[in-house]
Parts: sequence; structure tokens; C-alpha cells
Amino acid sequence: MALAAAIPGYPLWLPPSVGCLAALIATPAGISGVFLLLPFQTSVLGFAASAVTPTNLIYNAIAVRGGVCRFIRERRMS
Repeated sequence: MALAAAIPGYPLWLPPSVGCLAALIATPAGISGVFLLLPFQTSVLGFAASAVTPTNLIYNAIAVRGGVCRFIRERRMS
């Protein structure tokens, strides 16, 4: 319950759900979903920009590796 107090007024499942939704939308297009997460984190959740930037960096580091692995599996890497 202490972790739920870190996001006042929002259920704990909301941020990860939005992250998954952004990944589902952005991955087929071959782009990172960070451009969808940044406005959500700053305007809806009210996070400071200094807290959002490292989160987006982590998202990019994970998302890019998954996309590259998929391209290698599908033999689309030149």
C-alpha cells in the first residue's frame, strides 16, 4: 500500500497499462512509444520533467532491443 501512495489519485496499474498500450501502438510502426508516454506522464500523472526523462531513457533502451531482436528473427536486418 505504501507504493500506491506514490501516485495520488491514480490506481497503481494505470502507468504500466498506458506503457503497454503505447508499445502496442508504436511497435508495429517501428517507432518508439516514448512520444506517447511523455505527455501522459507530465500532464495526466503530473510528474516533473526531470523524473520523466530517465523513465523514457529506460523505455527506449528496452524497446529498441526488442525491435532489433524481432528484425533479426524475421531476417529483415541487412
